[in-house]
Amino acid sequence: MAKLAEVDCHIFCAPGASKDICTLSPSQNHDPTTPSHPTTMEASITATGLRRAGGPKLCDIPYNSRTTVIEQLPFQELQPILETWKVCGSMQSMECTPCYDDSAEPILTLQVMVDTPRDDSRENWLQAAQEMHDLLRRHGLGHVTVDIIDWRLKVGPNILICEPTDAIFSKWDMVRKRILESVDVSGFQMLGCYRMGYKDVEYKPTILITVDPKSERNWNLAKQDVNNILNEFDLSMVDVEIYKDRSIFCARRPSIQSEINSRYLVHTREGPRVATIGHSPFGLTCRHCIFDKHRQDALISESAQEVDCPTYGKVKECIDKLTETVSYLKRGEPYRTLEQLRVDGDLPDDRKALWRNLRDLIKSHEDGLTHLHSYYDLKTYRFGEVWAHSGDGTTRIMDWALLKPHPTRACPSNKVSFCSPLSIRK
Repeated sequence: MAKLAEVDCHIFCAPGASKDICTLSPSQNHDPTTPSHPTTMEASITATGLRRAGGPKLCDIPYNSRTTVIEQLPFQELQPILETWKVCGSMQSMECTPCYDDSAEPILTLQVMVDTPRDDSRENWLQAAQEMHDLLRRHGLGHVTVDIIDWRLKVGPNILICEPTDAIFSKWDMVRKRILESVDVSGFQMLGCYRMGYKDVEYKPTILITVDPKSERNWNLAKQDVNNILNEFDLSMVDVEIYKDRSIFCARRPSIQSEINSRYLVHTREGPRVATIGHSPFGLTCRHCIFDKHRQDALISESAQEVDCPTYGKVKECIDKLTETVSYLKRGEPYRTLEQLRVDGDLPDDRKALWRNLRDLIKSHEDGLTHLHSYYDLKTYRFGEVWAHSGDGTTRIMDWALLKPHPTRACPSNKVSFCSPLSIRK
């Protein structure tokens, strides 16, 4: 595999990643009736070592996906390619759209989602993806994208608050002010500093910038400008990540750029209502997420409205999806055949490692399902009560609700951890 080169952080790969774009010729044994033009495949790797390979049109990550059926998908011929290159993952056909744009044209994708701690084939992903797409082309499915991806990249990073021990903690106000004063922030939608990372990867203090997906800037230049500022403050250990995000609409809210350029203080006719809660844990969400349209003008009583986070329906949805995934893996090939051979005592030695890897993958999903059932049965998803709210049910403005979490849901007791890429996000 060629050395990976630095590329734009906002296209095809996770921000801060590098990628290798390779034009690979079809395999020697391809059907002579198949068009001979080469297939462009891509490989990327983040600064934390998370990989992805595929093509010809990879969806921006993280992305939303919908399971679909691809007619005449040659599964029995695709699986041996993964085995040859020792890629252990679940294969599924789906339509993908980037998280920042649900209206985008879905990309028909054959996804191989890999749990990398159980996989040592990372250097082979590009070759495996190329051979799989060559096979799809021979079956008239050249329009289908192959995406071999670390599941953590697919779902996106976890984002936590910075800690007082982080070097940037006491300097953040100065750093933020310097960024707003000296960096071109056109297209910025949010600027913040958090601890970001993935399961089994160190969480590092990171400046997170979300940007307008319609903006056509070279975001690598903005990233370099922010890195230069961090170096001035002796904060070279802090990462910078830039992600496309949904366009934000908020009535009467000026852009970041116009706020910076304004020489005048902005005053409102009526001051905001102020509520003091002291040094207590709290949660913040949108009011319309709690009160439905029939209760928008209702006043909450002292026995405040209970709030679920994640919602009851989301927990049930995750249980159903994980149950379906376990069933799919068990009845799919090659696991079904290998398991039957094992039960009959006829499993060949050279197939035991593959069976063990697939069994470990299924077991991790089953463990997650057990944890989810317990979470569901004990109603651990109950977050707390509504403490105060904006009183305005119009979703066209910044409506809000302040929540008082139950003691068991207040940080640091609010973490849910189980071995599954379908972990519920909170």
